[in-house]
Amino acid sequence: MLRDAKEILASATPLQVRWVMARLVSKTDQKAARAVGIHPTTVSRWSNKVELEKAINILLREPVEAALTVLQKAAIDAASVLVSELERKDKLRAADSILDRVGLRGSQKHEIAGKDGSQLTIRVLGNVDLDAI
Repeated sequence: MLRDAKEILASATPLQVRWVMARLVSKTDQKAARAVGIHPTTVSRWSNKVELEKAINILLREPVEAALTVLQKAAIDAASVLVSELERKDKLRAADSILDRVGLRGSQKHEIAGKDGSQLTIRVLGNVDLDAI
C-alpha cells in the first residue's frame, strides 16, 4: 500500500510533493496550499489531484511511514540549504558540515591526557631502552 503512495509521489512535481507533505499536517487543502505558497485554486486544477489525495489517504493510514516520508523530504530540503550555503560567505563551515554528514570527515583533533588528567609525557626510546622492555 505504501508503495502505491511512493509511486504516486514519484510521478508528482516537487511542488505537488511539498503540498502532499503539508496536507498531512493541515486540516484542509487550502491551508496546505497556503503553507507551500500557492493559491488554493491551483491545487484544485491539478489533473492528478485524485491520485495525490489517494497518496495522502494512504500516508495518513500509516502514520509511521508518513512521518518517515516527511523526514526524508526534510532531509532533502536540509541538504539543499547546506549546498546553498556553499555560495555564501561561510563556505568552509558549510563544506565541512556536508562532508561530515556523508561520512567524509576532515581532520580531527583529539586531546590526550595522562591517567589523572595531567599532561602526558612522551619519551623517545632508543634501541637500548627497547631491549630493556
